[in-house]
Amino acid sequence: AQGDVAPEMEVTATQLVDDLEGNALAASTKYKGKVVKLTGTFARVDASGKYFAIEGDQEFSLTSVQLFIEADHQARVAAFTEGDPVTVVGDAHLADPGEPRTVDVEVLGEA
Repeated sequence: AQGDVAPEMEVTATQLVDDLEGNALAASTKYKGKVVKLTGTFARVDASGKYFAIEGDQEFSLTSVQLFIEADHQARVAAFTEGDPVTVVGDAHLADPGEPRTVDVEVLGEA
């Protein structure tokens, strides 16, 4: 149930992106399968409302984290605008380089 998910670690999108760009294998080992509390900046949302992306504060990074959301999160995500601070708790799935870095969101909040 929502609210019952205790994060195993807290990380900013900036740190997560730095870790991924520094050594994707090490980052995958560190975060994969962990419940993380992730804070970052709202970047964009998919038109179907299945996921949105957050970014760190790296100026020239192409790496973002996709956050897969449940239907009950969609109204809240629809109210976000680019640049809004966002905090989520969910399961991290860090795929191979070139694949999306994703978190399945369990709890959605504003930073």
